Amino acid sequence: MTTRVLIFGSGAVAAHLHLPALQRLRWLLHARVVDLVARALTELRAFFPAIQTCASDSYQIIDVQLPDFIQQLAAATVRPSAAPSLAQALVA
Repeated sequence: MTTRVLIFGSGAVAAHLHLPALQRLRWLLHARVVDLVARALTELRAFFPAIQTCASDSYQIIDVQLPDFIQQLAAATVRPSAAPSLAQALVA
């Protein structure tokens, strides 16, 4: 079974936490980032060329929750002083 990950938004949390964690897990080929701004996606692909992107506002979300181990791995990749606040932002 193939793991597929859909990330809504290409901002700092995706760029500095989620995508590096997925890269360490070697899941980038199974990740897609959706954002309203095509330019932001282009800039993100410069750092993560393996990801798929989609510039769209047609997705509707009720709730999105990453598995705990991805959140923990993401929080561990940031500098220690920022980890608690960023980890809280992921859970919020």
